[in-house]
Amino acid sequence: MRGAGRGGGFLDQHARRVVFRAAERIIPASETPGATDADVVTFVDRMLADWYNSDERDRFLAGLRDLDARCRARHGKDFADCDERDQVAALTAFDDDAAVRRRTPHAES
Repeated sequence: MRGAGRGGGFLDQHARRVVFRAAERIIPASETPGATDADVVTFVDRMLADWYNSDERDRFLAGLRDLDARCRARHGKDFADCDERDQVAALTAFDDDAAVRRRTPHAES
């Protein structure tokens, strides 16, 4: 991965594929433009490079790794290589787990 900085990117090719596929599942094209039309991957990459601090970047990248790990455990392949149905299921489970974590008080580490 390249470092942060104005005009530079942050995501490597694999991470870009994961963001691309996830964004397409979350904001699909229909009668209105979708994530690809809005160039969401470039937006996310620039936010990571130019706006997020290192803890925020690490948390975001950990989420991408978690999506891959969930898909490898269930389907034997990374998130971006799964079919649409499996990607949607992984994103739904990820979101459900995040909602539980937000509602559950926990001790600071």
